[in-house]
Amino acid sequence: MPKIKLSSNMAQEAQRLMFTSNKMTQAMINGMRKSLQRVGLISAQDYLQGPRPEKLGIVSGRLIRSLMGGPSFAGGLKETGAPAVSRNEGIRVIKKIGDMISGIIGTDVPYARIHEYGGIIKNAWGRGIIVHMPERSYLRTAGHQADQSGEIDDIFQDEVDGVKHD
Repeated sequence: MPKIKLSSNMAQEAQRLMFTSNKMTQAMINGMRKSLQRVGLISAQDYLQGPRPEKLGIVSGRLIRSLMGGPSFAGGLKETGAPAVSRNEGIRVIKKIGDMISGIIGTDVPYARIHEYGGIIKNAWGRGIIVHMPERSYLRTAGHQADQSGEIDDIFQDEVDGVKHD
């Protein structure tokens, strides 16, 4: 009677699957990083360069730099006359919790919120003037545009395809 013996090296297969899983996780983190960069770029190009009054215009470039990840020299010269130390006012956070990867893009520029959501400034320029700021969303609108156009899906798909071809 003919016989064959089949065997499998489970430890080796488990190690291969773990390696692939780690590469896939890194690909998803890279996809999230690139997606956040894309949203920042869309925001800067499409919503922070006018035309006014529908969109914000460039005054100092501080808000654009924060969304693009560049340093800000807010504060001008120090009392000593030395230039202020640069700092990054952009917010980029990527978290992996269980099987979920999430990302946040934002800015710490003080006037960013009032432009994104609109509202009332009760003491504008320190003169007791009340200013009604219209909502001119530059970040939520850019995120929605990137998502609806399929760009975000394409970024993640490219990263996953890269793992498949390794």
